[in-house]
This record gives sequence, structure tokens and C-alpha cells, in this order.
Amino acid sequence: VQTAPLLFILMLSPPQPLALASPGTYALHRALRLLADTAVPRLPAVLRERALWLLTEEGTHTTLAFGATSDLIMAVTAPISIISHGSRGAILAIMYAQNVARNYHASWYHRTAIDTLTEKLDGLMHHRRCPAVISSLYARVQGIISGYARRYASQ
Repeated sequence: VQTAPLLFILMLSPPQPLALASPGTYALHRALRLLADTAVPRLPAVLRERALWLLTEEGTHTTLAFGATSDLIMAVTAPISIISHGSRGAILAIMYAQNVARNYHASWYHRTAIDTLTEKLDGLMHHRRCPAVISSLYARVQGIISGYARRYASQ
């Protein structure tokens, strides 16, 4: 239900194939959980082996981590679609930003993906060889994004 508005906007926006990775991953995992007793045993051996692995704890963690990382990749690349597609890409960027901000507080996997990206970018942007202009621009953008996320989380 939470991703329904996002999927509706995806239908109206320019093509973004990666945008379907996260909902598709979650849907596949949910379908396998529901059909574990009936349909999974009837699958061909190669597919059955992979489906049974996805139903293990490790497979579940991998699925949820992949979905969170896919969401984060889309949120990071969505502003680029504003440049290439104009206002049609703006709606998608706003919806993905809201989706990631909401999931940051609700999902450990999203929180870990965002914290890892932030840690890596902090190390890169605060390196001694990084120009001061880029470091200060990064600090400003990071402040704007964290302020937006705090405001959205308090709503």
C-alpha cells in the first residue's frame, strides 16, 4: 500500500527500469513465502534450489538489503532525471525522496544502506586531496538533505 503511489507515478514518468527492482524484489520474495508449500516444490530443480535459498534467513536478508540498496540508487539518480526529462522527472525524484525518508525510519536495511553511503561519501569528500569547494558544497547538500528528511519524518 505504501508503494502504490510511487508505482503510479512510475507509470506516468519517463522510463526508469531500475525503479522496478525494489518493488519487484519485495513482490517476488512475498510470493515465494506465500507459495512455499504449494508451488515451490513443483518448480524445476534449478529454480527450486534458488527459491528455497531465498526463503532462508540469509536469502531474506539479502533480498531486503538488495531492495533497500535499489531504492537508494533510485533516490540518488532521480535528480539526474530532472535534468534529462524536466518536470516529469521532478515528480519521480520527490516521490523517491519521500519513500527513502519514510523507509529510513522504518527499515533497518534502508538505514544501513544510507548510513554506509554517507560514511563512504564523508570519507571521500573530507579527504585531504579533495578541493575545499567540493567539500563545502557536499556539506551544504548533506545539510539540505538531512533537514528535508527530518522535516518529512516529523510529519
